[in-house]
Amino acid sequence: MAPTVSAASDLDQLLSDLAASREASLAFTETRHSDLLDEPIEVSGTLHHGGDGRLVRNTTSPRETTQTLTENHVEIRRPDGYRQRFSLDRAPELRVLRQALLALLDGDRTALESHFELAFEASDAAENAGWTLRLIPVGEAQAEEVVDLELRGEDARLVSLAVHLSDGEALSMRFEQVP
Repeated sequence: MAPTVSAASDLDQLLSDLAASREASLAFTETRHSDLLDEPIEVSGTLHHGGDGRLVRNTTSPRETTQTLTENHVEIRRPDGYRQRFSLDRAPELRVLRQALLALLDGDRTALESHFELAFEASDAAENAGWTLRLIPVGEAQAEEVVDLELRGEDARLVSLAVHLSDGEALSMRFEQVP
């Protein structure tokens, strides 16, 4: 059955349910597509949200790396001692990703609406509680880099995220809850 546009209260309920069921970590597999690559790059690891405004991305494959995204910076660390820190102004797509995931996991509609135009659809079939939330960045710098984000889920669980960049590249993530 085709998704139908839901009332605003359905999105509010979803956000409330996501915040209530939020796991400390989500396992992910990320695939990045680029015209510059012969084949997509695949990365796997976990995302952590500790409630302090930081989003931490630990990758285990193809190499161990920790990326910590704060409001203004990203810090990259590797087990070999490599460390780099730079402003999110240099990576607006990371700022957009951080804003979207933190607001969604916190169930914060006000934060979502301050950074994005929202388009929410939910299945009207009782046996399928699937949903799609499309986010279109409203900030000039973010909108220059990111066309949109498309989040999909089932019930109060985030299943996937697709980020479409203005240069034609795309990033997709599949999520699983960490036991």
